[in-house]
Amino acid sequence: MKKMVALTLALCMALSLAGCGGGSASTPAPSAANDPVPSAQGEVLDPTYTAEKPLVLKFTWAGTANDVRGQAFQRMADSVAQRSGGAIQCELYPGNELGGAADTVEMIANGAGILQTVSADFTCDYGCPDMMLCNIFYTFDSVEKTLQFSDSDIFQSMCDKVAEGGIKVLNLAWIEAPRQLMTTKPVQSFADLKGMKIRVPSFVYTDFWEGCEAVGTAVGLNDAYSALSSGILDATETNLESLYSYSMQEVCSYCTLTAHTTAPGCFLMSEAVWESMGPQLQAILEEEAYNAGVWFTQQQLEGQDTAKAALETAGVTFYELSEDDMAQLKEVALEQVNGYVDQYGLTPGLYEEIVAFLAD
Repeated sequence: MKKMVALTLALCMALSLAGCGGGSASTPAPSAANDPVPSAQGEVLDPTYTAEKPLVLKFTWAGTANDVRGQAFQRMADSVAQRSGGAIQCELYPGNELGGAADTVEMIANGAGILQTVSADFTCDYGCPDMMLCNIFYTFDSVEKTLQFSDSDIFQSMCDKVAEGGIKVLNLAWIEAPRQLMTTKPVQSFADLKGMKIRVPSFVYTDFWEGCEAVGTAVGLNDAYSALSSGILDATETNLESLYSYSMQEVCSYCTLTAHTTAPGCFLMSEAVWESMGPQLQAILEEEAYNAGVWFTQQQLEGQDTAKAALETAGVTFYELSEDDMAQLKEVALEQVNGYVDQYGLTPGLYEEIVAFLAD
């Protein structure tokens, strides 16, 4: 796999409890593990796919064509088309036009020409339950470490198992800004979480918050506003920019800077489609999926300070937890891992191996 380029070091900052900002918005250079594959400039890179008979791949995601993910997909689509001489064409299908994440991941496993970015746990049923370890809270605390793990032998061995289930994982480089907790009543300590009804997107989140004696409640982010205003929820969580864009400040007066996860996303495609491509086209797709992920991550981080200021202007009070309270949150995450080893048949000791790798 590729190694990280020098330009990504500009992104290698610790993800603070308040979120991060700054950095250049330029597109990162291609990965430097091997010399980048040049633009086709008319030559045939792969007899299977050409400008006259291209490989058509379809990006799909829940947001809009103009959101950060959509912009990243478009940048990747343009670069891939240019570098492949038109042999690979990428189409964009925002708003989950092709189906929800679970459905599209299944279609990918069955050979569909779809490109998707999802949290790693979506791949657990395709040969590697250990992938859910990528979603355990407080595992990744910086962009640098996440990108290093994406490039590690540990992660590659996990991806190899998923490939046997029909899914090619190109990277874990689509990293969101730190997710924080926004609430209708103050949360100033670990004990304040007890009994709170918190919106969650998946079972990993549910299990974590329930380990904190809160109640994980499955509500879509689009529906969280009304659920908070009606008392169905006491809290919701995502990054600060998204919290602001969804107007959560109108129904929540408090935000606790838990920074519980950066929700790194896997970039997926069909293993069968991947194997149908020659090595030059594979290299182009892999490099540009990585570059687009790094650009997406940068954009995610840049908006956090601005969003925090906007939330404060709107009257939101921010809290930071003590070291002891943060240690309790991290202990819940560790207990969650230990439970998953037995419950889901995860590899004993693998999480500790991941933690040791990240600590180096």
